[in-house]
Amino acid sequence: MSKENIQQVSQNIAKNRANNKKQNRDSSVEAAYKIEKEKLSDPATRSNYQKSINLKVFTDKNSVEFFFPNGQAYTVARFNTSNTQDFKIFTEDPTNGNRVDITQKTLN
Repeated sequence: MSKENIQQVSQNIAKNRANNKKQNRDSSVEAAYKIEKEKLSDPATRSNYQKSINLKVFTDKNSVEFFFPNGQAYTVARFNTSNTQDFKIFTEDPTNGNRVDITQKTLN
């Protein structure tokens, strides 16, 4: 999510808390977050927040590393003796609307 989308989700959580308080329901952050999380589980709502994402993935025979646009990086150990790397991408896509563009480079 972009910085703007995160701000929007935060504002939605604040609104959820206020609405719950008016209705004498649980107005905790956890309850408000749960409402927002349920909204984001709807693919139509989620598509309003995330239009595209660019990930950098580096692989070798020892690891797979994922670099996200927000600066986070994740490394997964890979136990293999082969220098050949097969890399498959699976996406959750009930509408068949996802598109994956892959650029491959060999780094020395």
